[in-house]
Amino acid sequence: MRSPLLDAAAASIGAATRQVALAWLLQRSPNILVIVGALSVEHFRDNLKATALEFSPDTINDRMRASTKMARTQSAASDGDLKERDNRNRTPATSPQRPPIAPGAPQTAS
Repeated sequence: MRSPLLDAAAASIGAATRQVALAWLLQRSPNILVIVGALSVEHFRDNLKATALEFSPDTINDRMRASTKMARTQSAASDGDLKERDNRNRTPATSPQRPPIAPGAPQTAS
């Protein structure tokens, strides 16, 4: 997923978008444990560069507000998709219905 906000922040400081994202997570809270994967030593070294990036508290707060807004927007879109899918699944069944059993008639297991 691309983020215009992260892309702009990265371009303004000459870093990769993923480095800005990692740096933001690392500085956001001491209670966050960031687990990153690297497919190569080059990716690993690139990820380490994120530890050298520092943002002001205002920048961190701006990113948090923007990420919360983006998450809400994506969640609302996802909820709409789920409701639409749920409505499609509520269409009447096309299989024939069994006739009601008359009172006193023997019932058979199906």
